Amino acid sequence: MQSGPLVHYVQVRLDDSIGLIDDMEETLDSMLDPKLHHMREDIAAKEARNNSAHHTCWSRRPLNNGKLLAALEVMLAPLDPPEDSHDQLEQIGFDNVNLWDLVAEA
Repeated sequence: MQSGPLVHYVQVRLDDSIGLIDDMEETLDSMLDPKLHHMREDIAAKEARNNSAHHTCWSRRPLNNGKLLAALEVMLAPLDPPEDSHDQLEQIGFDNVNLWDLVAEA
């Protein structure tokens, strides 16, 4: 019986603490829910943009390859390789050849 007032005091303090925790939860929910919603929207927009960019990249690939080939042809034109160089390269067979040895031989 002597601990009755102490138990009552602890119960009152616990009830007050639970009330504060509930208030804090409501405050955090009201602050974080809109932020999380905006974050989800941002993520969805970025994923859509990335998917679009990926598709655009694949659709531009043939055009880029064509431009690359044209640039390489322009760079190779002044080199003027011998007429039979194509045949010689085909005869080498690059399957099991050490490229450094080929460079040294050239």
